[in-house]
Amino acid sequence: MLRKSLGWPTTSTWPAFTIASLQALKRPDEVARLRVFDPEDFVPKGLLDAYREAERGPAPEPEEVK
Repeated sequence: MLRKSLGWPTTSTWPAFTIASLQALKRPDEVARLRVFDPEDFVPKGLLDAYREAERGPAPEPEEVK
């Protein structure tokens, strides 16, 4: 990233830097565990609930009552 700020012409490395940075991000509950915290004490409840819901996947389609 320093190369771009100094005017280097190789901008093709930016997508690789961006992808590597995004892949290195950790979820808030993972950070809590790394810091030896209970995720419920460290992560805001709404955010933690959203992550857990995303892990479960979409809700099953309701069955039609006949």
